[in-house]
Amino acid sequence: MKKTYSRVILSMILIASLASSCTKVTVANLAPVVDATNVGMQMDVAMEDIANVVGRSVLSGSTATIDTVIGGTVDTSQIASGIITINYDGTTSVSGRFIRGGSMTIKLVNYPATHWTDQNAVLDIHFNALKFTNVASGGAYIYNGSNTYTNLSGGLSYQVLAGTSASYIHYRHVCTADSITFPDGTTLVWNVNRIRTYTNISATPQISVSSDQTEGGNFGTEMWGTSRQGYQFYYCTTNLPATFNSSICNTNFLDPASGTNRLFTQTFNIRITFGTNSSGGLVYASCPWGYQTDYQNSIDNANFSAYQYWY
Repeated sequence: MKKTYSRVILSMILIASLASSCTKVTVANLAPVVDATNVGMQMDVAMEDIANVVGRSVLSGSTATIDTVIGGTVDTSQIASGIITINYDGTTSVSGRFIRGGSMTIKLVNYPATHWTDQNAVLDIHFNALKFTNVASGGAYIYNGSNTYTNLSGGLSYQVLAGTSASYIHYRHVCTADSITFPDGTTLVWNVNRIRTYTNISATPQISVSSDQTEGGNFGTEMWGTSRQGYQFYYCTTNLPATFNSSICNTNFLDPASGTNRLFTQTFNIRITFGTNSSGGLVYASCPWGYQTDYQNSIDNANFSAYQYWY
């Protein structure tokens, strides 16, 4: 899919990462969509920190000043071995939305013969109790496990977004056995295969997320595994563009109860008001409250649920 969002600075990314896949599913199966949406957001933020830190380090061949991380520190004590560690303090709130704890250990494979800017360069990444805590609810997702990040095209994302290099690049994030502990304490293993594309066309920097993976007969599967409800799920992208400022995203989600693909629609940037209109309409230029998922309930009547943003 092209799940596309504008990006100028990290705070924009934190909001832009929200433009993930969207739904019409039965009420009983709506919960996995929320989990997959949250996990997708958090993976976006983690990969963006990695791209910015590694991209501005000697691992990329860059002479830029190494990037700072909100609520974290960058340990370069092992950089001669191609290793950087990002440590999060577990206390700093990012935009009043979430707090991160734990760490990510990043190793550039075959350094110094290879640099991150090279085509097909690979980063081995390990999540060490990487924790995202929702400031509003206190609920947390905790990640442990190994990942790879591959520079499919060559080039550095921060340079593309700044308009100082090629007009687009592609990075692939893959994890085949990440352990995720959910807010209720359930621990499951999920899989991810996502391509992050950075573009800068007509001075408009954007990031999109897509997948070319096929799982369970579903093309474009970016995330799959067993839900907290015990169902096999496939979180899929489509070929429909979903620009952040348009606030609308559509995709297919496999209904585990029936085994059929059902469409759901997610609307981003909604304002919550109290009274006659619970959804409150769209917000573009100022603090959106959250997003709305429209779906069919168990007796095929139209329904919706609204959720507050993590970011």
